[in-house]
Formats: sequence, C-alpha cells, structure tokens
Amino acid sequence: MTETATMNTYEGMFLFPQIASSDLKAAQEHVEYLIGRGEGEIISLAKWDERRLAYEIKGNRRGLYFLTYFKATGDGAIEIERQVNLSEQLLRAMILKADLVPADV
Repeated sequence: MTETATMNTYEGMFLFPQIASSDLKAAQEHVEYLIGRGEGEIISLAKWDERRLAYEIKGNRRGLYFLTYFKATGDGAIEIERQVNLSEQLLRAMILKADLVPADV
C-alpha cells in the first residue's frame, strides 16, 4: 500500500531588501519559486508592507514584507525552509504551520 502525504497549511513571511520594491514582480516570483521547490501550492501571496527595520540586517534599514499562505507536505515544508535558508535574495523568512487561513486573504 502506498501512503499519501498529508498536505498541511503554512503561513510564510518573507523579508526582502527595500530595493525589491522597485521590482515587486521579481520578488513575488522568487517566493513562488521557493514554494514550488517544495512542491507547495500557494493559497494566497501578497505584498504585506514596507517598513523600517528595528535593526540593520545585511546593511538594510528598510525591508519589504510578503505574506503568503500555502499548502505543502511535511517533507515539502522542510525543502522550502532549506531553499529559503539558501536564498541570497531574502533578508529573513519565517514559516509557521497555520491552523486556518484568514478570510480576508
């Protein structure tokens, strides 16, 4: 018997340098690429905000945030985390398992 992997819902916050705001499409495509590497299915992906950072990260004082909700298997989420850690375009990222997706996304 083959076991099918359970798809879980995840919330991801991706932080790009402020310079990414000049090419939002490229930043969005990079997030899609990272999630695709883990065979994830994007539910929602949107630019969240551009803000001043509490402290300098890699020489950046401001950052551009993207908020996403996606579905992936446990192994897929591990691969997405690995790809995020290897990405040189991101300043920071955080991926959490989500219980539910807010209705307003």
